Amino acid sequence: MQQLLNKAGFIIAKSGPGSAGRESTFFGSLTKAALKRFQCAKKIVCEGNEAATGYGQAGPRTRASLWLAGEAKR
Repeated sequence: MQQLLNKAGFIIAKSGPGSAGRESTFFGSLTKAALKRFQCAKKIVCEGNEAATGYGQAGPRTRASLWLAGEAKR
């Protein structure tokens, strides 16, 4: 997910862990913040929480949009 977010322009970190080329599978606060920015920018969801609206959670719609956004940047 970090790789896809970074490729799509929703940068996890400018340097260090999570930065381009140093992505991991860790889903921490920086990844969640980038995911929320992505969801809001793509008009998927922009408020609420994971349980109520899916905001900050990578559900099917978010994953599909994220994959397409990453592919478009190739």
